[in-house]
Amino acid sequence: MAVKTYSYTARDRLTANFLVTEFRCKCGRGHATILDPSLPQKVQQLMAAVGAVKVIVTSGYRCAYWDRSVGGTGYGMHTKGLAGDFIFYGRDGSVIRPEIVACKAQDLGISGIGKIDVRAIHLDIGPRKWWGDETVPGGTANSVTTDYYRYYGITRESYVTDLQRILNALGHKLTVDGLVGPKTLSAVKSHTIHQGDSGELVRWVQTRLQAKGYDCGSTDGIAGPVTMAAIAKWQRDHRLGEGYLGGGDWDAILT
Repeated sequence: MAVKTYSYTARDRLTANFLVTEFRCKCGRGHATILDPSLPQKVQQLMAAVGAVKVIVTSGYRCAYWDRSVGGTGYGMHTKGLAGDFIFYGRDGSVIRPEIVACKAQDLGISGIGKIDVRAIHLDIGPRKWWGDETVPGGTANSVTTDYYRYYGITRESYVTDLQRILNALGHKLTVDGLVGPKTLSAVKSHTIHQGDSGELVRWVQTRLQAKGYDCGSTDGIAGPVTMAAIAKWQRDHRLGEGYLGGGDWDAILT
């Protein structure tokens, strides 16, 4: 799409979640808003990808005066209607980590991505690829990575989505995104595996240990003597406490 000019009083709905008023310049001078509608459309897609129910636009279009006032050059992507700074919120009202948002923005092919702080992220659809991190030296002017998953140490694997689906069946409300984030860890740490336990979570542990080279006998979903012996050997090898699987064991088994 091409960049459009909207009057200051325009209230056009750009997507299901965004009005043009949210992208107004914050200088207070009441001038028109310049914006490429492709930007809010990309952010709308990103909301679905990270499971967000709300996004706050902390900075959208900026006139040259305002861009310089907040530390910009006066001619960056914000001044061209191609950029915005955003905070994403999950279903429980908590902020979705910008590291997670960066990874999913990468998946969507967004050209300009940069963590601003512990809450906000910069996104732009400009012609230059820039994947930065404004919290580190040089991360504002230059790209810091070609892969945010590796840069932030975030796991994206099918075994994680399998676990998230199992946990949701047990009553949790996780976004099935394949990312080992704090919500997934908190959910799985509320469970333990003792001898005699059975079910899909036990089967998942058996499959995971088998993949790591620990013989559980069979992936039958029953924590019998062979499975518990495999868990104990894995715990010894990783200098973890023995007896049952739980607590910090989940951190290790997910790596």
